[in-house]
Amino acid sequence: MSRSLAGLVIDTLEFAREGRSVAGTVALSGLPRLLETVSESVVSMTTLDCELEGHREGGYWLHLKVHGQFDLTCQRCLGAMPFTLDIDTELQVIPPGAPWPDEVLEDGAVSLGADAIAANEALVLTELIEEEVLLALPIVPRHDGCAPPERKDGKQATSPFAVLAQLKKH
Repeated sequence: MSRSLAGLVIDTLEFAREGRSVAGTVALSGLPRLLETVSESVVSMTTLDCELEGHREGGYWLHLKVHGQFDLTCQRCLGAMPFTLDIDTELQVIPPGAPWPDEVLEDGAVSLGADAIAANEALVLTELIEEEVLLALPIVPRHDGCAPPERKDGKQATSPFAVLAQLKKH
């Protein structure tokens, strides 16, 4: 049985410095901002498998992995849309007073390296996990080939722009 990571608080700098690691699960129901985008039918049963490892290699690093499957709400048909989450990211922990990494290269291109986070003596792990999950979600979740919902009376809905189309003809 996997350990629940709910309520776990870490010192990010110490965690990375000492090369600690932790693995376990996080219940979707414990991630309030994520609940707004997830289909309600699976919330109580779904957990995410998570793993966090700290290490030092020219700085302080957290390696976060989050895996799971849940349903998002399709923004076109409003039905459940299966989504597989597979996060594998490096986060650079920036100690207080240390310079932040430069994200813009000399030629103006943006570096696609690791994300940086400020060192935190009391980081709630589920908040970090929730933030990374939200960043991994599609901006507008929708099925590849679904249609908008139909009216219950079977009639075709008129476009709110139909009046504008008529004005354009005159």
